[in-house]
Amino acid sequence: MGLTFGGYLRFKADEGSIYQALSTAVGVLDSIEATIAKFFSKQIEIVLFILIELRSMFELEDEFLEELELAIALVSTLLAKEESLQEHLIHAAKESRRGQDH
Repeated sequence: MGLTFGGYLRFKADEGSIYQALSTAVGVLDSIEATIAKFFSKQIEIVLFILIELRSMFELEDEFLEELELAIALVSTLLAKEESLQEHLIHAAKESRRGQDH
């Protein structure tokens, strides 16, 4: 059955048993690998979907920021024109009063 060699037991085993044990171990590892691949492929699919959605949101955000910048520039221009018109109306009203006073 077993022989001792340097304090360790050595067992004789036939090649068929070793082959069968290794084949079973490889089968188990393949099964584990398939399970992990299935689990991670679903997770990767979800992460990819989220990344695509984020990219789409960032593109929309860029478009909206460009529109906002244009709107801010337009508002600034309109405010400057309004201020100019108010000054013009105040000046015209003062001139009109002077004309009525004389």
